[in-house]
Amino acid sequence: MSINLLSPYQIKQQIAAHAKERRLRKNYSRKTLEAKSAVPASTIKHFETTGNISLEALLQIALVLDGLNDFAQLFAPQPPVSLYQPKPDRQRGRQ
Repeated sequence: MSINLLSPYQIKQQIAAHAKERRLRKNYSRKTLEAKSAVPASTIKHFETTGNISLEALLQIALVLDGLNDFAQLFAPQPPVSLYQPKPDRQRGRQ
């Protein structure tokens, strides 16, 4: 388990700020991003100010802002820590 000093709220705010920075670097207005991503400008504004957005809308914005590949590795399997660590056979978790 890794140590993270940021709360989920802070990470959400960081993601929104980075998306806004990337949008501005590309010189896109919210209306331009709306046209390219099919995400309403009001949703983009809400995301940039609060960090709240649906996953589908976030992925559509990431596609336009060249950030979609970052999501592909989000929950990628981690390599074993040692050669003696067995690979889990489980397919389902417990409650």
